[in-house]
Amino acid sequence: MGATEIEKGIQSRVLEQAAESCIPLTLMIETTQVCNFRCVHCYNFDRTAPHRTTPRNPTDYLHLDEICRILVEGRGLGCLTLCLTGGEVLLDPRLMSIVREAKKLSYAVRLKSNASIVTEVRAKELAKNGVSDCEVSVYGSNQETYQAFTGRSEQYQKVREGIKNLVRAGIVTTINLILHKGNYQQFQEMKAMSGELGADYQVSLDLTQRYDGTRSSLDWRLGKKELRELYLQNPELYENSFNDTGSLNCGCGRVQIAVASNGKVYPCMGAPIECGNIRKQSLKEIWEKSETMNWLRGLTPQNYEECQECPTRRFCQRSSGSVYSNTGNYTGKVEWNCMQAELIRDISLAKLKLNPKIKEFTN
Repeated sequence: MGATEIEKGIQSRVLEQAAESCIPLTLMIETTQVCNFRCVHCYNFDRTAPHRTTPRNPTDYLHLDEICRILVEGRGLGCLTLCLTGGEVLLDPRLMSIVREAKKLSYAVRLKSNASIVTEVRAKELAKNGVSDCEVSVYGSNQETYQAFTGRSEQYQKVREGIKNLVRAGIVTTINLILHKGNYQQFQEMKAMSGELGADYQVSLDLTQRYDGTRSSLDWRLGKKELRELYLQNPELYENSFNDTGSLNCGCGRVQIAVASNGKVYPCMGAPIECGNIRKQSLKEIWEKSETMNWLRGLTPQNYEECQECPTRRFCQRSSGSVYSNTGNYTGKVEWNCMQAELIRDISLAKLKLNPKIKEFTN
């Protein structure tokens, strides 16, 4: 069940105050890079290198005692939510130990998973030990699409069953619909599947190059023709996503912090800008004294020189993390986002969607 308007208002105010005070409400930890999928868009080169089944340096993984120390330090900074990710986090044999330690510290625990190995027994075990939420990435509505994108056609039905098991166990489940050239025409089917399985859904169109600099993952990103078709057939994908203030800043360095499996600390897992390493510094020291963290907090609209005066800024779905991943410039721009913003503006005007926001933006 989704949050009420009152709950959303409270959450919004809490986030606003946390951002003002730089309190990292969310701590994300990547516990492993091992994964049973081979997704073509995956940002991590260890999982996408040809024929590779394990990371290059598995001994670099954070040890359990290091993770437990991070949990304690995170609570000291004000972290309330712990998000565990991978790789496929359910392949980490230490997962339940980590979850139990987190619950002792009163964290709300959520997972990011592909759900392919969530049996009924496993789902109940997760719920019993304190996992309250799970975000599941879904890449299509049939086996053929899964084969093309993940290299694992046989996993499609297992993913469906895994989501069912999570929901039945009482774990709040959100399906992240990753739309790309191979599945965007299946959006309505994927949306319907979410409802059938009893899960909420959200949509992601943003693909990035990999951490090793290879860019073939971007070949799957929607072009202007596909994006126009998607928006014309599914206006809900853009009608409620206007940027009221035209803000260019996000919560990086203010309300969230992420620790990679090798100990590197990022402002967000989606913004891999190294701020320190917990094997050399405490989480508190990195959060409070990192030059990069403090640089992020000091950014103003004037720092986003290419975007500041853009006429489509309030239609823009720009993510600073993905911009950094694609260009190495956190305050820069990606032409794909510019194309997307122009398309949203043009379609909105052409269809005369006379939302007061659109009137304001286009005057």
